[in-house]
Amino acid sequence: MRIVSNTSPLSNLAVIGEIKLLQQIYSKILIPPAVHDELMRLPEIQATIASGIGAGWLEIQIPNNLQLIQNLRGRLKR
Repeated sequence: MRIVSNTSPLSNLAVIGEIKLLQQIYSKILIPPAVHDELMRLPEIQATIASGIGAGWLEIQIPNNLQLIQNLRGRLKR
């Protein structure tokens, strides 16, 4: 199963050394570039995140449905 993740689950599990739990549940975790940037600002988990990307189960993906993104932003601002 593939999912899209934000920063919190990845960073929190990486900090406590349990990011493998996500890898065991999901075959691939997609993250937008902004999430990757946030994760890489945390020096204590940079190697873990880079390893996940290198192994292929963590993948940076640019959102491609810009209309959907605009609609969601409009709803979130309310």
